[in-house]
Amino acid sequence: MNKFLSKNKNFLVKKNFFDKKIFKIFYEELDKEVNKILKTLRITQYKKLSLDIKLLLLEEIDHKLISDLYSKIKTFKSINKILNLSKIKKLLSKLFKSEFRSHTSAVRIDLSNNTNWNLKWHQESNYVGHEKKHVFIWFPILHSQSDTSGGLEIYKKFTNNIFPFRKESNKDHQIQKVPLINISEKDKNIQHVKLNIGDI
Repeated sequence: MNKFLSKNKNFLVKKNFFDKKIFKIFYEELDKEVNKILKTLRITQYKKLSLDIKLLLLEEIDHKLISDLYSKIKTFKSINKILNLSKIKKLLSKLFKSEFRSHTSAVRIDLSNNTNWNLKWHQESNYVGHEKKHVFIWFPILHSQSDTSGGLEIYKKFTNNIFPFRKESNKDHQIQKVPLINISEKDKNIQHVKLNIGDI
């Protein structure tokens, strides 16, 4: 069995995997895009605000402004550079023990101390199909993870089970596939994973 995906450890953390300079470029690209939106909304003096405050401002106006940024972010040069790095492909090929063939990307903007848009417990396998062999890579692109900026809660007990789920949607049409199981917040198998910029 692959040492990275053993039953005792079904996820792997690599520190300082990325060159942090690329995230500075991402920050600049995102700030430029957010400024365009604020200008369209005729909000004045936005240039004096930090990017975090600008994002919170968009969130307060309409969450759709934030969710619309997701598709735009995928076109950023910095993101495409990250996704096409040969070291990612080498890591994935090692995990798969064969040539890595394809990948898709997803972006989320979770704002500091804003839990309104936190995802509930879910299995990523429900989004890719049960028959596909897959690995999910997650890394922060805007801030290192802390008590205020969040992180991931991973259920670290290994399972091959694909749990049945129900679809839930909120008033803004965010759809989630929530497993029909109960996980207590005090469960000892929950591990909070916090990554710094550059970690994966």
